[in-house]
Amino acid sequence: MFLRAASVYLASRNQSDTFAAHWHFINATHVGPATWTLGYLIDVAPALIVEGYRPKDANAPVPGNRFTFDKILWMPTLSLSLDVKKPLPQEGEGWLRIRIAAKVIQN
Repeated sequence: MFLRAASVYLASRNQSDTFAAHWHFINATHVGPATWTLGYLIDVAPALIVEGYRPKDANAPVPGNRFTFDKILWMPTLSLSLDVKKPLPQEGEGWLRIRIAAKVIQN
């Protein structure tokens, strides 16, 4: 199976800049998120927080604790351990909510 499209919708970001909750829908050959897609979602989740540190406009001034609009960041996954307590149904789920938190964002 291949991932054809991923949709991400911000559910909330009101606690702090280092916390976000998102609703995900992954179209894997017309199937929602399945257990095998969880690794991908967890791997890309930290980038969703970092993108919140960018200005929304390329010409906007950048505060001291933010990243410029055109700065490229590399976030390699050195190790990923995923403990799935309850596998998703074989046919997948329609939507999946993920909460992400980071203690520190620094370059």
